[in-house]
Amino acid sequence: LISHIRHPLTSVCSYLFPSHLLVMFAMKEAEMNEAPTPPRHSSWRLSFLFCYLAFGALHELSHLLAARYRGHHVSFHSLQDLSAFLLGRTCSIPSLEEADELDVSLVRHFGWIFSVFLVLLVSMTSALFDRRRFDEIDNRNLRSSRSPWVWAATVTALEALSTDLFGFSFVNKTTFLCGNFGVILLNDGWTTAPDDHGKTALDLLEKMIEITMMRGAQTGGVVAWTGVKGGAKTKEPTPVRVRVVNGKRTDLSELLRKQLNRKLCSGQKLDPSIRCFLGHTRFATSSKATMDGTHPHQWSPAGPRSIYLFDDSSLCLSPNPKPVTQMVSNYITHNGDLDFFKIHGVHVDLEAVQDWLAKGTGHPMPAPVDSAAIAGLVDLIRCGGCFALSIRFARLIACKSASVSSSLPYPSFSDYEKFGRFFETSLPDYCKAKHVNLRKMKNDPKLRKSFVEFMVQKIRKEFNLKNSAFEEFCHGQETDIERSALDEFASRYSLMELVTKTVDAFFDNDLFFTTKFFLKNAVGSFGLMITSSIDAKRQICIAARGQPMSVAFYPQKGLVCYGSELAAVKAGMMFDNPAGNRPLDRSSSSTFKLTDDDMTQETCRFDLDDLGGEVLLLDFGGGNEPKVTTYQESFTSGHDLRNRITPLHKNEFLIPLTPDAEDPILDDIQTIPRSLEHIQNQWKQGGLNRLTAWNLGRKLQKRLQEKVKGNDNGSSIDLLVTGCEVSLYLAEQFASDLQKSFPKLRVAAISSNKILG
Repeated sequence: LISHIRHPLTSVCSYLFPSHLLVMFAMKEAEMNEAPTPPRHSSWRLSFLFCYLAFGALHELSHLLAARYRGHHVSFHSLQDLSAFLLGRTCSIPSLEEADELDVSLVRHFGWIFSVFLVLLVSMTSALFDRRRFDEIDNRNLRSSRSPWVWAATVTALEALSTDLFGFSFVNKTTFLCGNFGVILLNDGWTTAPDDHGKTALDLLEKMIEITMMRGAQTGGVVAWTGVKGGAKTKEPTPVRVRVVNGKRTDLSELLRKQLNRKLCSGQKLDPSIRCFLGHTRFATSSKATMDGTHPHQWSPAGPRSIYLFDDSSLCLSPNPKPVTQMVSNYITHNGDLDFFKIHGVHVDLEAVQDWLAKGTGHPMPAPVDSAAIAGLVDLIRCGGCFALSIRFARLIACKSASVSSSLPYPSFSDYEKFGRFFETSLPDYCKAKHVNLRKMKNDPKLRKSFVEFMVQKIRKEFNLKNSAFEEFCHGQETDIERSALDEFASRYSLMELVTKTVDAFFDNDLFFTTKFFLKNAVGSFGLMITSSIDAKRQICIAARGQPMSVAFYPQKGLVCYGSELAAVKAGMMFDNPAGNRPLDRSSSSTFKLTDDDMTQETCRFDLDDLGGEVLLLDFGGGNEPKVTTYQESFTSGHDLRNRITPLHKNEFLIPLTPDAEDPILDDIQTIPRSLEHIQNQWKQGGLNRLTAWNLGRKLQKRLQEKVKGNDNGSSIDLLVTGCEVSLYLAEQFASDLQKSFPKLRVAAISSNKILG
């Protein structure tokens, strides 16, 4: 419940009791107790439906009255709103979007309390009425006379309890059949090997796209950064984004390959400065398959920013730090949905977020899809190393005064730049006075606090806040705050708070922080990749919550693959480094690190915790030895990350991808005898398939014996078969075949995602 309090006519609990079943049950009850005459039978049904709609409208009215009592404006803006209130059991209270949690809770809980009270009132009234008429009607008609009112009130109360009290959601979530994929080339041989010049790398990418297309192939896109190899002083990273909309008779992987060849290759040679390809395929379920809705998404166009590069040691250790001007742009690929974003505990819906981003960034919404809004949020949060961007983050998000519905005018980016330049010119003065550098300030909270004090005093003396876009911050009460209580602000618009949040964001808001901050405050499901030009030379971030994401490491090949589809990350097993794979040296240290632990040299896969939520930072700045840092929102997969490593090389439980065939259909037909022979041999020799089948048969036999003994209640499910997307189709077919073979068993197939919540 935020802006809509929903009680759909067709459901009481999406997992337990659909309300139309309760309605049908009530009507069936009436049929059993009604007199057989058609007029009375129709009269009971009409009475029940009338009461059901009336009690539903009263329930929604209770929400509106509670909101009105708390000072919120309620009205019907259109005939659609009125019909939704009367027939759809839905009311809209837009002002609750910005309300505090107390108001939201009071309005929500008042609804179910009222509906429960209504059941008691109707039951008591019906009983009193029936007692007075006891001598006039027999028991059968007595029951039918009161059933419509009592049943309608009971169904309404059950709906209210399930939504208002227990929080069940009845909005049918759209299934987003999309997929992320990406390749990180750790070894220069992938792009510089003679007689290859990047062809193998593009073949690998095309294969990953081809596999990921099973999740959707209407549109697709890839972003690659050129100029990312070399030190911090080399050419700055430049994004090259390729997006295509697939046709009816075209292949998306081939279309993307052609566009990549055209934009990234010269004379059939791939740009050797490229280190990663980051992409996405989409099945447009929430909107049309158009170019503007195609990933990778970007909200703000690239623009010049004054940046302090923290990966530049000479800059971080200098007593006189100077920024560099660099074009900054951010891209994301996303599988899932964004419903709300929280700002200081207030849930803001997608439409309000989109409008707020347009005002806050100064750039119009590039696409109406929710993923584009994620890119806009990344633009605001990823501000580390830039004072202008950090001030914007503090002003729009971090400060207590930040609000989507703020009536104050939004500063332009030139206003942020002007204020940011004041910080830039003051920073060397502080470093010289305190004999410190950026690295010390980044790692020492006391130095940061001292710098905040220094800047507040300097701003009051030398910066004209009164005539700037930040005029509201010159009226704070910091002069009354003692030095020992700098963290306690006496004003909603506190200059001390603004400077503190700015300095913290300047040092903290790197790519890893950005992804964690977004995931913490976002409501929805996310299979997410985030990349920024500031970090493109060495880092990308991957996140998962409610959507799968996996990363495969190929240390000997100098390669990392990630994706939403497990089969896609295995594509690296089919291709060797054109310059030669590095031999496995078991006596040496490992070639990649997971957090602070050394991991295996061999090919392996790491699956992110999509149930509890997890963020993975892949730092490939060390060449062939990438470092992986993870952050788990909850430890549903356990604390020991090493137990979550899956070997890919010589793993009997993983089937390698088959090579491409010129005629896939003919190849499939020719494979049938070999596959059947393999299955027969497995059954003859024993193995997991035979053991699993024996155990399943034993369990089914036990279930059937229980039914013969009469120990079955007739409503429980005997066998639940789960799957996800492609495997769900197989699960449904298997469940159907098994049900036909054993009619007395109750067999069901369900999506694994529903079981996991």
